[in-house]
Amino acid sequence: MKPFVSEGFSYGDKIVIQCPFCDLDYHKIIRVGTELDNEYGDEAEIYKGTSLVIERNTGERRSALRIDLQGECGHSWSLILQQHKGVIAIFARELKTSRK
Repeated sequence: MKPFVSEGFSYGDKIVIQCPFCDLDYHKIIRVGTELDNEYGDEAEIYKGTSLVIERNTGERRSALRIDLQGECGHSWSLILQQHKGVIAIFARELKTSRK
């Protein structure tokens, strides 16, 4: 999957994310939730402010914050913030509900 941060376009002093499939930068947030791996249930927790829990086999001990996006291009994808040993990784993953 391509990088999802726009290098050429900004909105004021803010960085703009792009669709990792086609580079369009117009999206709607469709839901926010905590992604849990049941295998590591004792170390995973639901993040405050999120009520949606998405179970997924990630292999990670910690929960991930997941933001699902729908692009005006028709692609659906998730922006994931995953903690691992004090480091926060940010990556994108395709949602299977894409219209394209």
